[in-house]
Order: sequence, then C-alpha cells, then structure tokens
Amino acid sequence: MKALAVTTLLGCIGWLVIISLWLYERFARQWQLMAVADSERHLHQGRIPTGAGLAFLWPILLTLLVFSWPGFQRCVAFSLEIPTAAIWRAMALGLLIMLAIGHIDDRRHAPVTWRLLAQALAVFILMTVLWPLWQGAHLSWGWLVIFFIGALWWLNLFNFMDGINGMAVLHASVALFFYALIFFREHDPALAFVAASTLLASMLFLFWNFPQALLFMGDTGSLGLAWLIAAMALVGVASGIFGATFVIFLHAAFILDASITLFSRWRAGKPLTQAHREHLYQRLVATGRSHARVSLLYALVTAVGGLLAMLSLSWPANARWGLLLSWLACLGLVGIFLNQTTKNKPAA
Repeated sequence: MKALAVTTLLGCIGWLVIISLWLYERFARQWQLMAVADSERHLHQGRIPTGAGLAFLWPILLTLLVFSWPGFQRCVAFSLEIPTAAIWRAMALGLLIMLAIGHIDDRRHAPVTWRLLAQALAVFILMTVLWPLWQGAHLSWGWLVIFFIGALWWLNLFNFMDGINGMAVLHASVALFFYALIFFREHDPALAFVAASTLLASMLFLFWNFPQALLFMGDTGSLGLAWLIAAMALVGVASGIFGATFVIFLHAAFILDASITLFSRWRAGKPLTQAHREHLYQRLVATGRSHARVSLLYALVTAVGGLLAMLSLSWPANARWGLLLSWLACLGLVGIFLNQTTKNKPAA
C-alpha cells in the first residue's frame, strides 16, 4: 500500500507539472512574460517566455502544505516525526516567499535589498524552527552563523549560475537524486519523497529547457529550486543525516565558480550586484562551446561529487574533510586550466 501511495502521488505531481508547463508555454506570450535575450547575464538567442519556475514548483509547494497537515501521516503511513509539521510549514513558507520575490523580479526587477531581506527571513524562520535539532546536534553558534550565511549565499549563487540552457536544472536534478538517495537510505521516506518529487518536476522541466529552450524558469524557478535544496540541506545537517561536507561535495562546482568570480570582481573594484558574463561557464559558451556541452560538464562534476559524498559518508570527519579539500583542489586546477583556454581563445 505504501509503494502504491508513493507511486500514485508522484504520478499526480508529474501530470500536474506537465499540464502546468504546457499551459504556461501556451499562454506566457499572451501575458508578455518574456525574457530579454541580450541581457547582461544570459547567453540566449531570441525572446523566450520566462518565469516558468512557478509552473513546475507549485505542485511541490502543495506537497509541502499537505505534509504539514498532521492527518496526512494517518493517510499514508509516512513517518513525519522529523521533519515535524512546523518544519514542513517553514519549508512551504520559504518556498512561497522565494516564488513571490522571484516572480516580482521576473516582471519588474525587485531591488537587491528586498531580495536579500526576503531570503534572510525565510532562512531565519526555518533555522529557528530547526532549533531543537540544532541543540541535539550540539552545534556552536559559530556553525549556525556559517549555515545562515551559507544558505543566503547559496540562494544567490544558484541564481547567478542560471545563465545557459539546462545549467541550473541539471545541477539541481543530479543533486536532488543524491538527496533522495540518502534520505531513503536513512529511513526518512517523507524527505525522500519531497526530494524525489522535486527531482521529477525538475527533470520534466528539462523537456522545455534543454538542449533548446522553449521556456526559462526565471528567478521564480532558480530561487524556488535553490530554496528547496537549501532547506533539505539544513534539515539533513540539523537532524544528523549528513554533515556539511556532504552538501559541499554536491555543490562544489557551483560554489567554486560563483565564489571565485565574485571574489575576482571584488578585487577588480567592479559592482558586485551588477549582472555580468564573467563566470567560467559563461566564458566557455562565449568561446564556442555549446550550452548543452557546458551544462553536461557541470552536471558530470556534480555527479562525481555526489559519489564522493556517498563514499565518504561513514568516514571519520578528518578523512571526509581531507577528501573534500582534495576534490576542491582538483576542481580548482581544472578551473584554472579552462580559464586559460577561454583567455587564449577569442569569443565566438
């Protein structure tokens, strides 16, 4: 019965996503929900409807709201003790905030201050609700501050990395596969289901976004997806399912690209909030690589990071951190090599 319930629910979510994306593609041009192709950040051709993140993430929001209903536990035999109903509500509220601020930004460009305040509010609420788990994990205030700042940086860097067809969604899909796998392995079927349903929604959106884009998910989608990943990471770390190294392994490619680029712009005295095309992935495309090739390269790096994260899960902490630092060093060397190739090759 449990397997049948899970399959049925996933099927319902899948069909809701497909129908929503089909309707969005059909009516978005009439609603003038168009992306500007020659923007400072994106590398696309033509005018394509944006903001489609709302179409494939609203079923996930509905799932979180259903899971927050205590009576749901009696319906499908899920163990909802961790996360509690309050945690599900905080995750749902955060997703709603991200979808709202992202939609505003897609339509009329929300001020950076508004975005940061909305993101900080969502992260603060979830981390406050997670307080009993943080206490049980015996984490210092220093770690909590790091997690708070890290979550805020993740929400923004994921948005920065959403600049070519399939890049952000492929990364999210690979990462969500590993989140679903570890939640299932650690006997938390509710979290595994949310990860799997978000993975399903992301993969279905790829049919509209990769290799050729018919729709863009916009800031609505990038902020929403980033929030769901951040929330799963925070809940997983707080409940002791995995540590910070697991999260960094999974997202190393995005973290390094965005962080090094931001640091380079800061050193050069350039505005940090100004859109640009200086990320490594953008320069790879600008010098002749296809969107598909670059996006798949980053997804492959994410998959290898996920395998290393799973492999080292039971290792002592010192060994995990050692492997992680070695992995980051390898990626850094590859990044330096690719950076040189883009400098030596003229833009296509």
